[in-house]
Amino acid sequence: MSRSNHETHLQMMRKDRRLSAHGDGPLDFIIAKIIGALIVPSSAFVIAISLFTLGLWTPLKRFCQTLLAISVAGLLTIIILPVGYWLMVPLEQRFAMPERYPDQIDGVIVLGNGPNGHISAARDEAAISEPGERFAAMVELARQFPAAKLVFSGGSGSILDVPMTEAQAISIYFERLGLAPERVIFEDRSRNTYENARYTTELIQPEEGERWLLVTSAKDMPRAYGVFIAQGFNVEPWLVDFLTVGEYEMNLSFRVSQRLWQMDQAVHEWLGMLVYYWRGWTTELFPGPG
Repeated sequence: MSRSNHETHLQMMRKDRRLSAHGDGPLDFIIAKIIGALIVPSSAFVIAISLFTLGLWTPLKRFCQTLLAISVAGLLTIIILPVGYWLMVPLEQRFAMPERYPDQIDGVIVLGNGPNGHISAARDEAAISEPGERFAAMVELARQFPAAKLVFSGGSGSILDVPMTEAQAISIYFERLGLAPERVIFEDRSRNTYENARYTTELIQPEEGERWLLVTSAKDMPRAYGVFIAQGFNVEPWLVDFLTVGEYEMNLSFRVSQRLWQMDQAVHEWLGMLVYYWRGWTTELFPGPG
Protein backbone atom coordinates (compact mmCIF):
# COMPACT_ATOMS: atom_id res chain seq x y z
CA MET A 1 0.00 0.00 0.00
CA SER A 2 1.35 3.43 -0.90
CA ARG A 3 1.85 6.11 1.73
CA SER A 4 -1.09 8.16 0.42
CA ASN A 5 -3.37 5.13 0.31
CA HIS A 6 -2.40 4.18 3.85
CA GLU A 7 -3.19 7.69 5.13
CA THR A 8 -6.55 7.54 3.33
CA HIS A 9 -7.26 4.21 5.02
CA LEU A 10 -6.50 5.65 8.46
CA GLN A 11 -8.67 8.69 7.78
CA MET A 12 -11.59 6.40 6.89
CA MET A 13 -11.05 4.46 10.13
CA ARG A 14 -11.00 7.70 12.13
CA LYS A 15 -14.25 8.76 10.46
CA ASP A 16 -15.85 5.43 11.34
CA ARG A 17 -14.54 5.87 14.88
CA ARG A 18 -16.27 9.25 15.21
CA LEU A 19 -19.53 7.77 13.98
CA SER A 20 -19.44 4.92 16.51
CA ALA A 21 -17.65 6.57 19.42
CA HIS A 22 -18.80 6.20 23.01
CA GLY A 23 -18.04 9.78 23.99
CA ASP A 24 -16.68 10.11 27.51
CA GLY A 25 -17.95 6.67 28.53
CA PRO A 26 -20.07 5.56 31.48
CA LEU A 27 -19.09 6.35 35.03
CA ASP A 28 -18.68 2.69 35.94
CA PHE A 29 -15.93 2.33 33.32
CA ILE A 30 -14.00 5.24 34.78
CA ILE A 31 -14.44 3.95 38.34
CA ALA A 32 -13.35 0.46 37.29
CA LYS A 33 -10.18 1.81 35.68
CA ILE A 34 -9.28 3.85 38.77
CA ILE A 35 -9.95 0.99 41.18
CA GLY A 36 -8.05 -1.42 38.94
CA ALA A 37 -5.01 0.86 38.97
CA LEU A 38 -5.09 1.17 42.77
CA ILE A 39 -5.57 -2.47 43.81
CA VAL A 40 -2.78 -4.10 41.82
CA PRO A 41 0.01 -5.10 44.24
CA SER A 42 2.59 -2.53 43.05
CA SER A 43 0.16 0.29 43.85
CA ALA A 44 -1.53 -1.30 46.86
CA PHE A 45 1.73 -1.93 48.73
CA VAL A 46 3.00 1.61 48.11
CA ILE A 47 -0.29 3.10 49.31
CA ALA A 48 -0.48 0.81 52.36
CA ILE A 49 3.13 1.36 53.44
CA SER A 50 2.78 5.13 53.01
CA LEU A 51 -0.44 5.31 55.01
CA PHE A 52 0.79 3.06 57.81
CA THR A 53 4.05 5.00 58.03
CA LEU A 54 2.10 8.24 58.44
CA GLY A 55 -0.02 6.48 61.07
CA LEU A 56 3.04 6.03 63.27
CA TRP A 57 2.57 9.67 64.35
CA THR A 58 -1.04 9.17 65.39
CA PRO A 59 -2.76 7.57 68.40
CA LEU A 60 -3.02 4.41 66.28
CA LYS A 61 0.75 3.99 66.32
CA ARG A 62 0.81 0.38 67.63
CA PHE A 63 -1.90 -0.74 65.20
CA CYS A 64 -0.10 0.93 62.27
CA GLN A 65 3.21 -0.67 63.30
CA THR A 66 1.63 -4.10 62.99
CA LEU A 67 0.05 -3.40 59.62
CA LEU A 68 3.26 -1.79 58.35
CA ALA A 69 5.27 -4.86 59.32
CA ILE A 70 2.74 -7.12 57.55
CA SER A 71 2.83 -4.94 54.41
CA VAL A 72 6.62 -4.88 54.27
CA ALA A 73 6.77 -8.64 54.83
CA GLY A 74 4.24 -9.19 52.04
CA LEU A 75 6.18 -6.95 49.68
CA LEU A 76 9.45 -8.74 50.43
CA THR A 77 7.77 -12.11 49.89
CA ILE A 78 6.59 -11.32 46.36
CA ILE A 79 9.96 -9.75 45.56
CA ILE A 80 12.03 -12.73 46.70
CA LEU A 81 9.68 -15.56 45.74
CA PRO A 82 8.11 -15.92 42.25
CA VAL A 83 4.56 -15.63 43.59
CA GLY A 84 3.31 -13.73 40.55
CA TYR A 85 4.88 -16.32 38.25
CA TRP A 86 3.17 -19.13 40.17
CA LEU A 87 -0.18 -17.37 39.86
CA MET A 88 0.27 -17.10 36.09
CA VAL A 89 0.99 -20.80 35.58
CA PRO A 90 -2.62 -22.04 35.98
CA LEU A 91 -3.83 -19.22 33.74
CA GLU A 92 -1.48 -20.23 30.93
CA GLN A 93 -2.10 -23.94 31.44
CA ARG A 94 -5.90 -23.67 31.36
CA PHE A 95 -5.96 -24.35 27.62
CA ALA A 96 -3.71 -26.59 25.55
CA MET A 97 -2.09 -25.16 22.45
CA PRO A 98 -3.22 -27.04 19.32
CA GLU A 99 -0.50 -29.37 18.05
CA ARG A 100 -1.01 -28.35 14.41
CA TYR A 101 -3.01 -26.00 12.23
CA PRO A 102 -6.69 -26.83 11.80
CA ASP A 103 -7.66 -28.22 8.41
CA GLN A 104 -9.91 -25.25 7.78
CA ILE A 105 -11.13 -22.16 9.63
CA ASP A 106 -13.60 -19.43 8.80
CA GLY A 107 -11.90 -16.61 10.63
CA VAL A 108 -9.32 -15.27 13.09
CA ILE A 109 -9.92 -12.77 15.90
CA VAL A 110 -6.95 -10.98 17.46
CA LEU A 111 -7.50 -8.93 20.61
CA GLY A 112 -5.73 -5.63 21.16
CA ASN A 113 -4.03 -4.22 24.28
CA GLY A 114 -0.73 -3.50 22.61
CA PRO A 115 -0.35 -0.27 20.61
CA ASN A 116 -0.03 3.02 22.48
CA GLY A 117 -2.35 5.49 20.74
CA HIS A 118 -0.59 8.66 21.89
CA ILE A 119 2.89 7.53 20.82
CA SER A 120 1.62 5.86 17.64
CA ALA A 121 -0.10 9.06 16.52
CA ALA A 122 2.94 11.22 17.32
CA ARG A 123 5.43 8.90 15.60
CA ASP A 124 3.17 7.58 12.83
CA GLU A 125 4.34 4.12 13.86
CA ALA A 126 2.71 1.22 15.69
CA ALA A 127 4.20 1.78 19.17
CA ILE A 128 3.56 -1.63 20.70
CA SER A 129 4.09 -1.55 24.46
CA GLU A 130 3.58 -5.29 25.05
CA PRO A 131 4.91 -8.42 23.29
CA GLY A 132 3.67 -8.44 19.72
CA GLU A 133 3.27 -12.16 19.24
CA ARG A 134 -0.51 -11.94 18.89
CA PHE A 135 -0.14 -9.45 16.03
CA ALA A 136 2.52 -11.53 14.30
CA ALA A 137 0.15 -14.49 14.69
CA MET A 138 -2.46 -12.59 12.67
CA VAL A 139 -0.01 -12.36 9.77
CA GLU A 140 1.01 -16.01 10.16
CA LEU A 141 -2.58 -17.27 10.19
CA ALA A 142 -3.54 -14.97 7.32
CA ARG A 143 -0.90 -16.65 5.18
CA GLN A 144 -1.85 -20.13 6.34
CA PHE A 145 -5.57 -19.55 5.67
CA PRO A 146 -5.84 -17.07 2.78
CA ALA A 147 -9.64 -17.42 2.59
CA ALA A 148 -10.28 -16.80 6.31
CA LYS A 149 -11.82 -13.58 7.60
CA LEU A 150 -9.47 -11.53 9.77
CA VAL A 151 -10.70 -9.40 12.67
CA PHE A 152 -8.71 -7.10 14.95
CA SER A 153 -10.59 -5.94 18.03
CA GLY A 154 -9.19 -3.01 19.99
CA GLY A 155 -10.25 0.56 20.65
CA SER A 156 -8.77 2.33 23.64
CA GLY A 157 -8.80 1.40 27.31
CA SER A 158 -7.82 4.91 28.34
CA ILE A 159 -10.15 7.14 30.35
CA LEU A 160 -8.95 10.11 28.32
CA ASP A 161 -9.51 10.56 24.60
CA VAL A 162 -6.66 9.32 22.40
CA PRO A 163 -5.70 10.57 18.92
CA MET A 164 -5.38 7.03 17.54
CA THR A 165 -7.08 3.78 18.55
CA GLU A 166 -5.30 0.45 18.76
CA ALA A 167 -6.99 -0.64 15.54
CA GLN A 168 -5.72 2.42 13.69
CA ALA A 169 -2.19 1.99 15.03
CA ILE A 170 -1.97 -1.73 14.36
CA SER A 171 -2.91 -1.24 10.70
CA ILE A 172 0.52 0.37 10.28
CA TYR A 173 2.17 -2.68 11.88
CA PHE A 174 0.26 -5.10 9.65
CA GLU A 175 1.33 -3.21 6.55
CA ARG A 176 4.98 -3.38 7.65
CA LEU A 177 4.63 -7.18 7.88
CA GLY A 178 3.05 -7.47 4.45
CA LEU A 179 -0.59 -7.82 5.49
CA ALA A 180 -2.81 -5.36 3.64
CA PRO A 181 -5.01 -3.50 6.17
CA GLU A 182 -7.90 -3.72 3.69
CA ARG A 183 -8.06 -7.45 4.31
CA VAL A 184 -8.65 -6.94 8.05
CA ILE A 185 -11.98 -6.08 9.67
CA PHE A 186 -11.20 -3.54 12.41
CA GLU A 187 -13.41 -3.30 15.49
CA ASP A 188 -12.24 -0.10 17.21
CA ARG A 189 -15.04 0.66 19.70
CA SER A 190 -14.06 -1.71 22.51
CA ARG A 191 -12.35 -0.54 25.71
CA ASN A 192 -12.06 -3.85 27.57
CA THR A 193 -12.30 -7.59 26.95
CA TYR A 194 -16.05 -7.68 27.49
CA GLU A 195 -16.54 -5.08 24.79
CA ASN A 196 -14.06 -6.95 22.55
CA ALA A 197 -16.42 -9.90 22.62
CA ARG A 198 -19.66 -7.93 22.49
CA TYR A 199 -18.78 -5.66 19.57
CA THR A 200 -16.95 -8.34 17.62
CA THR A 201 -19.97 -10.62 17.89
CA GLU A 202 -22.26 -7.81 16.72
CA LEU A 203 -19.90 -7.01 13.86
CA ILE A 204 -19.31 -10.56 12.63
CA GLN A 205 -22.62 -12.22 13.53
CA PRO A 206 -21.08 -15.71 13.28
CA GLU A 207 -23.20 -18.49 11.83
CA GLU A 208 -23.65 -21.87 13.46
CA GLY A 209 -20.91 -24.30 12.49
CA GLU A 210 -18.33 -21.65 11.64
CA ARG A 211 -14.84 -22.17 13.04
CA TRP A 212 -13.06 -19.13 14.47
CA LEU A 213 -9.69 -18.86 16.24
CA LEU A 214 -9.31 -16.43 19.14
CA VAL A 215 -5.77 -15.08 19.46
CA THR A 216 -4.60 -13.46 22.67
CA SER A 217 -1.95 -13.85 25.38
CA ALA A 218 -2.05 -17.20 27.17
CA LYS A 219 -2.58 -15.61 30.60
CA ASP A 220 -5.55 -13.62 29.24
CA MET A 221 -7.20 -16.53 27.44
CA PRO A 222 -9.48 -17.90 30.23
CA ARG A 223 -11.26 -14.56 30.70
CA ALA A 224 -11.31 -13.74 26.98
CA TYR A 225 -12.57 -17.19 26.00
CA GLY A 226 -15.23 -17.12 28.71
CA VAL A 227 -16.68 -13.78 27.64
CA PHE A 228 -16.80 -14.76 23.94
CA ILE A 229 -18.57 -18.01 24.82
CA ALA A 230 -21.04 -16.07 26.99
CA GLN A 231 -21.81 -13.92 23.93
CA GLY A 232 -22.64 -17.09 21.99
CA PHE A 233 -19.49 -16.89 19.86
CA ASN A 234 -17.92 -20.37 19.87
CA VAL A 235 -14.26 -19.51 19.40
CA GLU A 236 -11.24 -21.80 19.67
CA PRO A 237 -8.21 -20.61 21.70
CA TRP A 238 -4.96 -19.85 19.89
CA LEU A 239 -2.41 -19.06 22.60
CA VAL A 240 0.55 -16.68 22.24
CA ASP A 241 2.74 -14.47 24.45
CA PHE A 242 3.65 -17.16 26.99
CA LEU A 243 5.32 -15.85 30.15
CA THR A 244 5.90 -19.16 32.00
CA VAL A 245 7.21 -22.62 31.14
CA GLY A 246 4.06 -24.15 32.57
CA GLU A 247 5.59 -25.43 35.81
CA TYR A 248 5.98 -24.02 39.32
CA GLU A 249 9.67 -23.19 39.25
CA MET A 250 11.57 -21.87 42.25
CA ASN A 251 13.39 -18.97 40.67
CA LEU A 252 14.93 -16.82 43.37
CA SER A 253 15.56 -13.28 42.22
CA PHE A 254 15.80 -9.74 43.52
CA ARG A 255 14.61 -8.01 40.33
CA VAL A 256 11.96 -5.89 41.99
CA SER A 257 10.39 -4.48 38.82
CA GLN A 258 10.01 -7.92 37.22
CA ARG A 259 8.49 -9.48 40.34
CA LEU A 260 6.00 -6.63 40.78
CA TRP A 261 5.08 -6.68 37.09
CA GLN A 262 4.41 -10.43 37.20
CA MET A 263 2.31 -10.04 40.33
CA ASP A 264 0.35 -7.15 38.83
CA GLN A 265 -0.39 -9.11 35.67
CA ALA A 266 -1.51 -12.22 37.54
CA VAL A 267 -3.67 -10.37 40.08
CA HIS A 268 -5.26 -8.33 37.30
CA GLU A 269 -6.38 -11.51 35.52
CA TRP A 270 -7.61 -13.36 38.62
CA LEU A 271 -9.56 -10.35 39.87
CA GLY A 272 -10.78 -9.70 36.33
CA MET A 273 -12.29 -13.18 36.12
CA LEU A 274 -13.98 -12.67 39.47
CA VAL A 275 -15.47 -9.32 38.40
CA TYR A 276 -16.56 -10.66 35.01
CA TYR A 277 -18.32 -13.61 36.65
CA TRP A 278 -19.94 -11.34 39.24
CA ARG A 279 -21.23 -9.00 36.52
CA GLY A 280 -22.57 -11.90 34.46
CA TRP A 281 -20.15 -11.36 31.59
CA THR A 282 -18.94 -14.95 31.89
CA THR A 283 -20.85 -18.06 32.98
CA GLU A 284 -17.90 -19.66 34.79
CA LEU A 285 -15.61 -18.30 37.46
CA PHE A 286 -12.56 -19.88 35.79
CA PRO A 287 -13.53 -20.49 32.14
CA GLY A 288 -11.92 -23.51 30.58
CA PRO A 289 -12.20 -26.04 27.75
CA GLY A 290 -15.67 -27.36 27.02
